[in-house]
Amino acid sequence: MLCEEHFGDPHDDKIKFVVSGIFVCVLKACANTLDWELGMQIHGWLLKMGFSRNAVLTSFLINFYGKCKFSVGAEFCFDHVYSRNTAVWTARITSFCREDEYEGAVNIFREMGREGVRKNSYTFSSVLKACGQMGDGGYCGRQVHANVIKVGAEFNSYVQCALIDVYGRCGFVKDASRAFEISEEARTDACWNAMLTTFIQHGFCIEAIKLLYKMKAAGLVPPEPLFNEVKSICGSRILEQD
Repeated sequence: MLCEEHFGDPHDDKIKFVVSGIFVCVLKACANTLDWELGMQIHGWLLKMGFSRNAVLTSFLINFYGKCKFSVGAEFCFDHVYSRNTAVWTARITSFCREDEYEGAVNIFREMGREGVRKNSYTFSSVLKACGQMGDGGYCGRQVHANVIKVGAEFNSYVQCALIDVYGRCGFVKDASRAFEISEEARTDACWNAMLTTFIQHGFCIEAIKLLYKMKAAGLVPPEPLFNEVKSICGSRILEQD
């Protein structure tokens, strides 16, 4: 059980700092392990001691409830926080995505803009995942991309990968390729795999094969299921591994 005497005076700034750090780590662990009981116990203690309105802790509480797919808890935390910073809004967007509430996630992003809250790379990568599921012909994805360019976030690896994915899902292969070419330095394995997946899904076999050679030159190897899918769809002996 959590006891007040274990943490000292909750009104002491130093104690607040230490306690916040401890519970950020524990809440992250609860979210990763889906430890509902401990997470709820921590939230109850934070409510009792007056820590629950802290923006940093709130973002991790929203993340915890989001991973546990308990939207009521996530919304309660969002509604009761004193200051809704970028992390809090982004955690809420991610929480909606986990519940497959993609339209809600996009609406939160728009509300965030109306409130004048600064967006970061995590915000963009989260909402772009929702855009890829909207079925609106890529409209909201292009809107978000315009925001990305405005703040100069297109060179971030998470954003780059999310852009490739959303354009690929919407069938805009050329736009996905442009996103892939934005920054060579920012490319992660996930970006390469997302681009390869896009080529395969839309029957661009020659481009997929060329990309495989580029990956090999870069010292990268695609996941075996993805490589086998290229072989199956493109049906070329040149794909046989050495």
